[in-house]
Formats: sequence, structure tokens, C-alpha cells
Amino acid sequence: MLAGIVTSATSTDLDAAHGLLTTTRRHHPDLPLWVLATDGVAALHPDATIVGVGELTDDLGPAVVDTLPEQEQIVFALPFLLERLVGEVGPVLYLAPGCLMTDRAEEIDALLADRSVVLAAKATPSPRHSATPNLVGLTLGEGQVTSRVIAFGPGSEPVLDRWQRIGVESFYDVQQRVPSDFVNAFLAAIAGRSTTAIAGQRTFMTWTDYAALSSHQAEGITPAVTEVDDLWQLRRQRDGGDQVDWQLLADKVHDSRPLETLVAVVEASVSTHPDLPEGLTPFERFALDVRRSCDPTGSRWGPKDHDAFLDWLFETDPHGITRAAHLYVGTRPDLWESEPGIRVNPPVLRRWLADNGDVEFGMDLLDRRARPGRPARREDTPPTILGKLRWRAEAAKVFLPGYGTLQARRTEPYPRRRGTLSAPQRKQPVRPPRHYGSSPRGLNMIGCFRSESGLGQAARASLSAVRSLGHDFSVIDTSEEYVSRNAADVGLEAEIFGAAGSVNLLHANADEMLTLSQRVFRHRLAGRFTAAMWFWEPAELPRWSLPAFETVDELWVASDYLVDVFGQYGKVPVTNIGLGVDLPDARSVDRAAFGFDDDELVFLFVYDALSSHGRKNPEKVVEAFIKAFGPSFDDVRLVVKVSNLNKFPASKAKLEQLAATTPVITLIDEYFTRDRVLDLMAAADVYVSLHAAEGFGLTLLEAMALGTPVIATAYSGSMDFTTEANSWLVDYDLMATTEQTGPYPPGSVWASPRVDSAVDFMRAVAADRAAVAAKAERARTDALAATSLDAYAQRLDAQLRRVL
Repeated sequence: MLAGIVTSATSTDLDAAHGLLTTTRRHHPDLPLWVLATDGVAALHPDATIVGVGELTDDLGPAVVDTLPEQEQIVFALPFLLERLVGEVGPVLYLAPGCLMTDRAEEIDALLADRSVVLAAKATPSPRHSATPNLVGLTLGEGQVTSRVIAFGPGSEPVLDRWQRIGVESFYDVQQRVPSDFVNAFLAAIAGRSTTAIAGQRTFMTWTDYAALSSHQAEGITPAVTEVDDLWQLRRQRDGGDQVDWQLLADKVHDSRPLETLVAVVEASVSTHPDLPEGLTPFERFALDVRRSCDPTGSRWGPKDHDAFLDWLFETDPHGITRAAHLYVGTRPDLWESEPGIRVNPPVLRRWLADNGDVEFGMDLLDRRARPGRPARREDTPPTILGKLRWRAEAAKVFLPGYGTLQARRTEPYPRRRGTLSAPQRKQPVRPPRHYGSSPRGLNMIGCFRSESGLGQAARASLSAVRSLGHDFSVIDTSEEYVSRNAADVGLEAEIFGAAGSVNLLHANADEMLTLSQRVFRHRLAGRFTAAMWFWEPAELPRWSLPAFETVDELWVASDYLVDVFGQYGKVPVTNIGLGVDLPDARSVDRAAFGFDDDELVFLFVYDALSSHGRKNPEKVVEAFIKAFGPSFDDVRLVVKVSNLNKFPASKAKLEQLAATTPVITLIDEYFTRDRVLDLMAAADVYVSLHAAEGFGLTLLEAMALGTPVIATAYSGSMDFTTEANSWLVDYDLMATTEQTGPYPPGSVWASPRVDSAVDFMRAVAADRAAVAAKAERARTDALAATSLDAYAQRLDAQLRRVL
């Protein structure tokens, strides 16, 4: 038998909670009642036991209260309370505010006899209206369970433990989603397990016969629990009259009879309570959001350190701009385009705050002494003279010749090009770095450290370098935000999670920065010095990526080509720090294991189709090979090893058709372990990459380190380590694409390698195999020198020491 009932209460649902308790006590005077309550909620019923959220978790209690909205505090703490009660008193039933219990739930008792958890199905209103009293039946579809009515009995501890872990892990989630984001999915997942039962027909209802509700009985029907949603708000809406009636009818939860009987039942169950406290000001809400994102576990600013938190929030950079101001503009991507330079140009930010501060916050975000207030209505705030002039200038643009055409161009992925295509040329802005607070400032490492991708490799290189340098740091792993396999083990644990430092080193591309800048993650980027390592292959950034410059203070990139690509905009300083790569040692491989004959000259190309099939140009490699050696193909072989090609059926069909020209072309479309890929590279004689562009060119470098020299396009990032002495460099022409290619929009500018140039090199290599051995030795030596982890660590350290 049920040992008690649990409900919850926040400052916004006192009516609903009080009504539930009053009605339940009226019909079940001997059943113990518990209320899980947030701070500031007074006793709701003289017989109920009030349990505060902060009492339930030893480690995260203060953080939960300080950083989560009230309803999320309840979701977080509920499984802790339920586990305690199940262990101390026996089976309990949780009823969310807004539910009525009119009779003992015999069905739930029966289900708990052989199951440890009982979930309520979501109520599905009847699709038809009736002039006679009716109960609304339930249908249970996939995952259609609700957390509003749920019972736990003996044996439910593992489920409650899992629920608790979900809440705690939400504090460490990359996006720091709130606990309720996970709970419904969790409940749906356990719905089909042997430990769980689903309450069936006639147990839970949306509305029922009003007469039956008022008398709490109906002939032939014994309702157990009635879910009435926001019924308690009806008494405040009665003046709406037909408006309320019509809404209920539209929602198909009304049987066309007057509401008065139902409203009377509700009003009889609800007693008055003191007025609710006044809500938080916009600044106070903003500050709580920042505090949750920057100190999720409450380890830095406890509940008594409010002044220390505000001191941190109002620290200034060398330009006198507060961290609070930068954090706020970091939450406003709409401003990054409408107010270019608002984050990286202090005068722009000062001007915007002067015009909009009172409207946004009712206070000056640049003044630590300012007190949070209510924001002014925009019409109450007189515009400044500069504001009037800017408004007039914007209005005048509408009448300027060609203005409409200019606006249309802004929708294009790239600016219109005039004249011949050209490679990007850098500009180097001179700007002192933005620092907050005194040294040491603390370092936050952010990146996809487990991702099996070039970006993941760069992140791991920086992580290894920082570890070897002995810098203290915290880590946020963003690997789950990427589609690549995330199997690399770098020894990261939740214990070193955090973002308390004032310097970020972040590995994410420009478009990904815009995604990471949304939701709670935005507070980990703004308000600090943020250096990022971006990769991008075309000669320009698309228009929609340009606001990403507002999220960073400097770019530390892997090649001179990337300095040119990002530096041409003159937004932030861009520095080439290279890339540290743990290159493979020379290995001896049995070529026969791959089916290669001893006298065959084996050409190889390896790529991942997720890195853009079109940019990697595998068809040109095949075309050049066929043109160089067909139709006889004496003593030569081409192997194209690709991953994820099955995700691009059109490209796969085209490549397979080309490869079918001759049996000496092998197309391998499957996952290999890293060691097997390296063995394949070592077994080949020459690596061929006719890429359109590379931000760095990691696979070329790995092949060179294994003693396999490369035939490669003489363009983009790989030119940092490929030379005439160690490689064969293929001529190219610049081109602009005409269609979408992977993440790259039409109009992307990159190289079109000349097939005839590649053919000449392939034939020359086949005719003089001694040249292969000579270049192989030079390629290995140059590759190891170009990517020494020790040298990379020293270059990275020189940058970090400026800002830490």
C-alpha cells in the first residue's frame, strides 16, 4: 500500500500545490504528505512536511539553489527525496501541482505489487464532444509517459540513482542543459523495462464529468487521479467568460457544459496565500545565468560569496570595459552583425550601451556601483543625438540608388568578386590583448579532444603541449557536438571540468563558434580573453561566419595559408603557431598483406568523405592515374582508402564507376584502425593528394613521416611543409565553385589542380624509382622537423605567457 504522497511547490505554483494538498487531505486524512519546496515557500498545509531543495544534496545543494530556475530545482532534487522516502517509509506517489487525487489509487497499489516504478501515461483528450458526462480515456504511444504522476516502490533504487546521475551530469553537459531536458527522455527509456508498469485506462484524466468531480463519485466509475493541468488559473480568468470556454472547446477538453460547477470545485479547494515576491530584475536573471554557466558546481562562489562574484563580473579590461558588458554582448548574436565590432571595438560597445543600457537593464553595466533596476520602456528613453543621426542615416539609405542591390548581395554566401580570382592576403590589426583581472588568470582548454578528425588532432596537440608545459587548466570537451567518431582516449575526467579561468584556448571553427556561443555556453566564451584555432579551406569565409570574429580576441592557427584567409578581414590578430603532431615512427610492413606485389609501384590516397568529398578531389586522382598509365597499367596500382563515403551515395556511385575502369584501382570504403591506416601508408610507394585546399594537410604529413613522399597540389596549408625538395608539387588554377560542396557554399575559391601536371609527375616517378627513395628520406626528415611536439609546445607557450 502507498505510504504517502509527495508534491512540489515553487513561488509560481503555490495555488496548484495548495489545492492538491487540500483535496488529498480531505479524502485521505491518514496518508502522510510531503512537499518538496524551493526557498521562500511557506508551509502550504498544516499536516504536510516541507522539505527544502537545498537539504537533499551534499555536494551540489548550494549550486542547485543558486543557479537553477525554481522548477529546475524541483526536477533536480525530486529523485533524491523520493529515494529517501522509499527507503524510510515505503512506496510513495508523486503528484505534480495541478493534479487532483479524489480516491485512493488502488490501481497504482496493485501495479506496485510486482513492479518497482509506475508511470502515468499522457492524457489524450477525446476527439469528440459529448452532451453527456464522459471520462477522457488514455492511449499510450511510444514514449508517451509523463513526469507529473509517478510512483516508486521497493526495488526502485537503481532507477532513482540513474535519475539522480542525469541531474548531476546536466551540470557538466557541454551545453549545460537544465535537468528537465533529460528527464522525459529518461522516463520514456525506462517505460518498456520489466521494472516499470504503466497506469492504464480510467486512472488519469484531463477533465471529467463535473458533477462527478463535485461529489467525488460517479455511478459505475471510480476515478483515481485527475490531471487538470492549469485548472487553478481558471479562477483568475473567469472574467474572460466565453474566451475561457472557447479555448477549452478548441482544446477538446470540454463537454459543452458550463464551467461553473468545475470552477466551484476548484475554488473550494484553493485557499489564499501571501502575495508572491517581486520577480528578479533583468540584471539579476542575467547574473544567475552567468553564475550557473561559469561555476556549475558552486565550487568558486558559494552562496555567501555574492560580492566576490559581482567583483569578478565587474572586472575591467585595459579599455575600461567590464566583464559584465562583454558577457552580455556575448549573448546577443543579433548585435554582432547589426553593430560590427561591438565586442572587439570598445568605442562601439560604449556607444551601444549609452543608447540602450537603460532599456535593456535599467542600469549601467560599466559601473560596479550601479544598482539593478527595472528597465525603462523604450518610448520613455529619450534618444541621444548620435542615435537620432544614425536613425536618419539608415532611413536615408532606402532612397539611395543601388541600395536594394547592396542589400540583396548581403544574402549571397560570398561577396561578388571583381576581376581575376586571387589568393587571400593578410592584414594584421594592432590591438592590445583584452585581459581581465591580475595574473595568473587561469586557462580553460575547450575542444573536441576525443574526435577522430583534423580538428580533434589539433585539440589533442594543444592539450599535450599544455600538460608538458605544466600549466594548470580546466577542460570542457565538445566532442559530442561533432559527427566524427569520438574514440580517442586522452584521459579526461569530469573532475577537471570547469571554466573558472579568464583565458580560453578553444579549438572550433568559425561556424561552430556561432553554435557554441548560443545558450549557456556563451558565458564561457565572452568576458574572457579567448584565443581560438580555426580551420577553413576556401580563400574566403562565407558571410554568415563573419560574426564569429566577435567571439574571439585572437586566432592562433596552424599554417601561413590560414593566416592569410582569416587575416584578410583585419578583425583580430592572427598568428601561425603551426601544429604539433605525434607522427608515427617508421614501420616495416608486409606489402603482401595488402595484396601488393613487390615490383608494383603503389599510389595511395586516404580521406574522409565527411571532410568534403569535393574538396578532396578523389576523382582527379583516379583520372590522373588512368591517363598516366592506361590502358596497359604495367606494374602500377592505385588505392583510394575512404571513410563515410556511404553517406554520400551520388559521390560514391561516381567514384565506383571510375575505379571500375581497371582492376588495378582499389576502392576501400570502410573504417580502419589508425594502426592499419598507417600500415597502408607505409606499404605504399607514393601518396597522391590533388586537393582543392587544405587548412593544414595532416594525412600528407603522416605519409611523409612514414617515408612515403607525396604528389600534392602546390596550394594552401600543406605548402608549409611540402617543397620541391621533398615532394612533387602539382600546378593549379584558382576557381570558384558553382554548387554546394560539403559545408562550403557556391562561390568558394580554391585550387583546381591540373591533371596533366599530376600525370607528368606520376609517369616520372614510375620511370625513375630511385627518385622515390631519395625524396622519401628528405620527406621524413622535413615532416618530423615541421611538427615536433616540443617545438609546438614552445610556440604555444610564448603565446600563453602573454595572456595568462
